[in-house]
Amino acid sequence: MYENRKSVYRPPGEKCYLRKAEWKDMDMLFVWANDAEVRKNSFRTEPVGYEEHQAWFKEKCKGEKSQIYIFCDGDLEAGMLRLDFMESNVVISYSIAKKMRNRGYGKRLIKLAECEACRWLKSRRENVQKVCVKALVKEDNLASNRIFNALKYEKRGMEYWKEIELGGQKREGGNESAEGMDKKRIGNMRS
Repeated sequence: MYENRKSVYRPPGEKCYLRKAEWKDMDMLFVWANDAEVRKNSFRTEPVGYEEHQAWFKEKCKGEKSQIYIFCDGDLEAGMLRLDFMESNVVISYSIAKKMRNRGYGKRLIKLAECEACRWLKSRRENVQKVCVKALVKEDNLASNRIFNALKYEKRGMEYWKEIELGGQKREGGNESAEGMDKKRIGNMRS
């Protein structure tokens, strides 16, 4: 179910949803980006400067190749998601706010990210039949490794990936269709 322009995707009966990041979110995202745990799990571990963050945020928000979202649980802002689009591939980058960790939000955020990635690509590219969702995860990022394994992503080195068909039947080899995934996900969002 898609709601107003701020709420991107909210499954029926679910309090968690994604909303597009806005300029007013920049300072909050700056704090989250410089959290010690986030820096440790990033491929670039040094702190991010404010001017650098501001330029990055401005560039990402105006581009068509990236989308930034705030993951919300009701009125609580619980994390951030960035989707980087390349043809029919989507790279996921995410973090959960420090005070919101260890509540199962990571798994719920990734499920919503998959749905939004499929929706976004399908709305812009008529000939896309499947989407490959990817994430790069350090070996010592135990929480993210657990999440992507639990969600049946395949692993190649530090890269996790899952292929999702858009509007088709379930394929051999564990690939999923976007419509079947939505139905299953709505029922399993809280798991």
